Amino acid sequence: MSDYKIDVSNLKKQYEKWLFDDFLPFMDAHIIDHEKGGFMCEADQSGNLLSTNKNSWYNGRGIWVYSFLYNNLTQDGRHLKTAQMAADFLLRRKPSDSNLWSAEFTRDGEPISCEKGVLIGGEYVDVAGQVYGDLFIAEGFAECSKAADNQELWDVAKSIVCKCVRIYDRPDYAPSAPRVYMNSKSDVPGARLLGVWMVLLRVCTQMLRIKHDHQLQNICERCLNAVFDHHYNPRYQLFNEVLNHDFSLPQNEYRNMFYTGHAIEILWMIMDEAKRIRDDQLFERAERCFKFHLETAWDEEYGGFFRCLKDAECNDWILDKAGWLQEEVLIGTLLLMSEKKSQWAQKWFHRTLSYVKEKVSLERYGLPLWNPWAPRDGVFQFNIKRIENYHHPRHLMLNLLEINKISRR
Repeated sequence: MSDYKIDVSNLKKQYEKWLFDDFLPFMDAHIIDHEKGGFMCEADQSGNLLSTNKNSWYNGRGIWVYSFLYNNLTQDGRHLKTAQMAADFLLRRKPSDSNLWSAEFTRDGEPISCEKGVLIGGEYVDVAGQVYGDLFIAEGFAECSKAADNQELWDVAKSIVCKCVRIYDRPDYAPSAPRVYMNSKSDVPGARLLGVWMVLLRVCTQMLRIKHDHQLQNICERCLNAVFDHHYNPRYQLFNEVLNHDFSLPQNEYRNMFYTGHAIEILWMIMDEAKRIRDDQLFERAERCFKFHLETAWDEEYGGFFRCLKDAECNDWILDKAGWLQEEVLIGTLLLMSEKKSQWAQKWFHRTLSYVKEKVSLERYGLPLWNPWAPRDGVFQFNIKRIENYHHPRHLMLNLLEINKISRR
């Protein structure tokens, strides 16, 4: 490990440029609703609004981004104000304790009936009855509670998490939820989804860093057990995305489907949780799985990582490249470089960083931000319909914090 090297100074400058000179000014000029609060994310690569609607997913995520930014990097009151205005926008539309937030609102806050679904990636997806939106709102409220020193917001966040667990545990939970992964027509009532465990785990671990809570700790442990005891498939050494409500394998097209994007994402989150609870064995297990998934999902011909193995038996992949997945890899590999000075992680970090500079950053086109979705060859198609306001800034902020740790050492 003596040859471990990282150009900390240049890397820090690059990340600061992406965050402070590119992402944040774009958001301030085009996406943040400075008058009514919240985020209007349906826009093209030049910042032209395609709609002034406000999506619950992206507003909850936006609250988290600007609260985390304030708490960890800037202490800038403008960022706290952005988060608080968005939180107030959603709090004024808070549903009863047994219902979920409306998936979408007008700019003024009127609920919208989303018959066509919600714009996720480049397609409209039916999210009716799913808990993701409320969990992102809980994540935002919890982080904002720390920024604003507001215990009530943390309490609201906890009540949302507990409500979502109750809804998720229903045997008839969101039957069509698995369809999003590969445009399937098959339903799985009450499906156990790796993506839900992932968001639940991340929300709870962050809340526990603010305040200990026995109930949230139990949810964390439940998430970890579900991931390793049920979703992990030893035959392929991958994690099934979709299981039946009783954790058995579905007898349809989801049986051999592995959404490698979510697996890579949750595995760095598990490593981060293992750090929090000081569990070296858990950290090392997640690290081994993380490494295997990078090796499995890497595209040897064009570079970048594939997000979905539709059928492991015939090695049938969805071949597009999601920008968010490349960024999840950068979070996990830099975490390993920082914590363990891992040489294999260093190799993958620099390989992935080179790929995103060449294929994902839109700087070469004279445009701001990164490409959220691309075909296999990574060529930008100038058809952005939604601005990515979560995975991208999360990656930049988390990695800046890790770079600062390395720099201090």
